[in-house]
Amino acid sequence: MQYIFGITEKGEPKTLLSYSGFRLWKENKEKYRDRYYRGLPSPDSAEMIFGKQIAKILEDEKATTVHPILRLVPRYKQPEYRLEVDLDGVRVQGYIDSFDPKNNAFYEYKTGHKSWDGKDPWDRVKVAKHEQLPFYSLLIAEHLGKVTRKCHLVFLETEMVVKEQTFQGQSFGLTMKEPRLTGRIEVFPRIVYGYERARIRQSILDIAKEITEDYQQYKSV
Repeated sequence: MQYIFGITEKGEPKTLLSYSGFRLWKENKEKYRDRYYRGLPSPDSAEMIFGKQIAKILEDEKATTVHPILRLVPRYKQPEYRLEVDLDGVRVQGYIDSFDPKNNAFYEYKTGHKSWDGKDPWDRVKVAKHEQLPFYSLLIAEHLGKVTRKCHLVFLETEMVVKEQTFQGQSFGLTMKEPRLTGRIEVFPRIVYGYERARIRQSILDIAKEITEDYQQYKSV
């Protein structure tokens, strides 16, 4: 079976399944179709853009020295480690935020702010349920033959602050909210067991088949 998951931004067949695509299909199939079948833009929120900016800074150890908070973030030797594996014909890729090539361990970085009722976006229960960690643990095990079963999710708390908008040094009374780091960093350990990798592996295969069949049906209409 040839697995195709839609089209790329260049309009070519999308043959690689990423965690973001895997998650989007599970959470909202119509949004997946909009993005990967119809090629409709999916604008990022201010929080998502900020998170990507922080991740980019964390890739460069020298760049973090200009930011006192980011100097405290734990990291391994290899930033933005790309993996691509074949699971029974399904091509899967992942980008690991920080990878230890000696012990095959990894960190996953997340930013986020408290909800309106004061709840954190990440806690031990949410980390224990987060599928991205066994997803990446599986890719490492498949690609390198072994993986350290303990991984970590590193949470960098943000807050939304009001910023005055100016043009050429003049204020027009306009404001907007934008995220910034609070300085709070919390590291959540997670043990990924073999049965979890087996379960996420089967889930990947099932979803790959679902998307491929759905896309074929979409194209035939």
